[in-house]
Amino acid sequence: MFLDGKGAVTETFTPSFGTLNLFKVPQDHAVSMVAPFAGAPRYSITGWWRTRPPGA
Repeated sequence: MFLDGKGAVTETFTPSFGTLNLFKVPQDHAVSMVAPFAGAPRYSITGWWRTRPPGA
């Protein structure tokens, strides 16, 4: 869920099997809980794609 400056949700992506969502940071966002009836857990991968080395 993407948030505006006041914390209101402005856009939401619904997860689906076999998909990867990428977005530019910084970006205020939140992740909802996995529904109890979901058939499997949610996995996430966090990383950064840099065009310059850290501290450059």
